[in-house]
Amino acid sequence: MKILSVTSEIYPLVKTGGLADVAGSLPLALQQHGVETKTLLPGYPVVMESVARGPRLADLDVLGQGVGLISARHEDLELLILDCPALFYRQGGPYIDENGVDHADNWKRFATLSKVAAQIAGGLLPGWQPDVVHTHDWQSALTSAYLRASGIDVPSLLTIHNLAFQGQFAAEIFPLLDLPASFFSTECMEYYGDVCFLKAGICMADVLTTVSPTYAREILTEDLGMGLGGLL
Repeated sequence: MKILSVTSEIYPLVKTGGLADVAGSLPLALQQHGVETKTLLPGYPVVMESVARGPRLADLDVLGQGVGLISARHEDLELLILDCPALFYRQGGPYIDENGVDHADNWKRFATLSKVAAQIAGGLLPGWQPDVVHTHDWQSALTSAYLRASGIDVPSLLTIHNLAFQGQFAAEIFPLLDLPASFFSTECMEYYGDVCFLKAGICMADVLTTVSPTYAREILTEDLGMGLGGLL
């Protein structure tokens, strides 16, 4: 089996929480069961400076932004690096600048990551196509929406690591996402008049998982469902 894992962080390269630990350890555990995983990851400065780069696999125009795709390795991890300095080669953390403020274009940064993931699932890379796409939290949840919009018949799995972070943005960005107008609805990604990346993933993914059975039960409750408990 071949899996494309799509993540905004991965240990030991970039980590803000438990998401990175899972994204870094799961591919190695699956290797022991004959499962091949390639992990798609943004080209943050620390990533570009740390990985052993392979060939440049593609150059694309995604949401009006030129991006490249580079094959890379770090220790035993097989990586696909989304090379786009305009979106990812910045000071600060993966989501905030050096002053602790969210990047204003986070919606575009992670929509681009998600759209490229869907293109890889659709056969972008000659000789390699995943059997499953595994997305993590809101940052790559939109992948499932792009898969559906493109009619790509590869199943997607969304793991919810932290329901508190949902990728909620003003409705005005929706026309810039290159998705069908019907997706801006209560059945998909409309959320109290805004756009919600995580809600789109919950509605569009084939399978949902969480980091533990306990957390799965907790997020079904009103108190810990963070506004999405009823949908879940």
